[in-house]
Amino acid sequence: MGVNLMLAYGESKFWQYPIEEIRKYCLFDEFGSIIGVKETAPADFKEAYEEHRKRRDELEKLGIDV
Repeated sequence: MGVNLMLAYGESKFWQYPIEEIRKYCLFDEFGSIIGVKETAPADFKEAYEEHRKRRDELEKLGIDV
């Protein structure tokens, strides 16, 4: 499974996690894009993902494709 790591903005706490943890705790769609996190993910991982998701949503509202 591929992991979409392309971002249109700077550093994110979420992307500082090792790729192995991202693969372990994230939920992916059929294209390999992250669509959420698993219930079993640690609280700090979930928090980092939520911050990432909110920022991504803000940029998409501005018309920036991320």
